[in-house]
Amino acid sequence: MLERSGLGADLAREYADRLIGDPGGLAGALRWYRAMPLDTFVGLRAGAVHVPTTYVWSTGDIAIGRRAAELTSRWVTGPFDFKVLDGVSHWIPEQAPHELASYIVERIRSTSPTT
Repeated sequence: MLERSGLGADLAREYADRLIGDPGGLAGALRWYRAMPLDTFVGLRAGAVHVPTTYVWSTGDIAIGRRAAELTSRWVTGPFDFKVLDGVSHWIPEQAPHELASYIVERIRSTSPTT
């Protein structure tokens, strides 16, 4: 399943080994998702975000479609920047760490007071 979602074979095996090898590992991961109320995903409980926000989305994401990602901006009242990584799967930190880091640094620099 992890490989089908776009994660490379080596990392998929490493992650699967952690989930299977750790007693309760898989159950704990699943419980994390099950514990989130559905209304959190539509912003009813979380409310608006008032800080500058950068959303990094990837064209190969099987979990979050582009429209859903773009509509996130409705819940941000501060500056919102939507970045797209072409050809990357849902596993952005694993597959595009340098690009992701550059977007993070760009956001930090844009909101930091000049000295």
